[in-house]
Amino acid sequence: MKSGLLSFFCQHQQEISSIFGIGCDLQKNFCIDHFTGGLCQILEADALISHLTWGNNSKEKEKISFAVNSEKYTSTDEQIAILEHLKSSFLPVEQHGVGLKRAIIISVDSVCQYVIEVELFRDNDKSCQIFVLFKSDEFNRFSIESFLQMVAPKVEHAVDHYLAKVGLQNQIKELKYLQQQLVNKNQLFENTLQELFQTKMMANESNLLKSAFLANLSHEIRTPMNVILGFTELLKSNLCTDEDRNGYIEIIQQNGWQLLHIMDNLIDISKLKMRHVLSSPDRVFINAIMEKQVQFYQKKIFISQKIIQLCIIKSDEDGMDVIFSNGEIIEKVLGHLLDNAVKFTREGTINLGYEFKDDHL
Repeated sequence: MKSGLLSFFCQHQQEISSIFGIGCDLQKNFCIDHFTGGLCQILEADALISHLTWGNNSKEKEKISFAVNSEKYTSTDEQIAILEHLKSSFLPVEQHGVGLKRAIIISVDSVCQYVIEVELFRDNDKSCQIFVLFKSDEFNRFSIESFLQMVAPKVEHAVDHYLAKVGLQNQIKELKYLQQQLVNKNQLFENTLQELFQTKMMANESNLLKSAFLANLSHEIRTPMNVILGFTELLKSNLCTDEDRNGYIEIIQQNGWQLLHIMDNLIDISKLKMRHVLSSPDRVFINAIMEKQVQFYQKKIFISQKIIQLCIIKSDEDGMDVIFSNGEIIEKVLGHLLDNAVKFTREGTINLGYEFKDDHL
């Protein structure tokens, strides 16, 4: 090579004219691998190593790039062998125990004989070193070092841009993550509000039902209590005959049973609210339950002096009317049905019955 920086520029006018394209990919983004390969071709070096570090002591990042001059080593196998030599020999100083320059010369002396080491820049959080490898000493060390120093500002600017871009990308990812977290929290908040609204509606509905229930319960309890108290007073009368007294006692007894029926309903409501587990199904004779209920409500019809005929419709004979269920629950359900039927029927006929269809009652 000619001596002097001017002669170096004269020999590499085409390369120098595209100096600002060194290290850029197709999208004009700086890449250390592109930079190393392009610099290796411009300097006509046998091989070149770029060692870029950034970060801090607690979280240091390194990027080491290797390049082999494909114009000098046209064989692909030879290029691969050189790269393997370089990668296996390039070790950090604290691991190798000697200087980087000496480590390269000793480890890859079969590839190169001379090494130029130039530190392009170094500050508190980043640095960049270039190792240019030659097989002969036919080069102007001053010219090459000057050229690398001229390239240094571009590389440092590109590294700053790259780190800023990476930092911006990380911030964008973090912002997207925070945005998604905010969306999830807002959705959770909306769901919670909806649940609270539904709970409030259910509570209001429950309060209305409780108020209506208590009002109806007060009426249901006061009616038989007034009857019991009234006929108890009549029993004290000296004008009361034995026949009247027996009738009064019957009326008192019927209203007492009605009060007991109301108390049983309250207990059932409490069991349902507490999700009380019912007993397991057992054999139930439906005819006997129906006859018991009809007998009870016939007395109630007689006391109320309504013109109602209560009839039973059986689809099977006694002993053949067996179902598997909870007898207590069946009895209470039929009792509620008959109670409503008697209460809201002024005159006529009430039929209570059942029929079997497809093995079901």
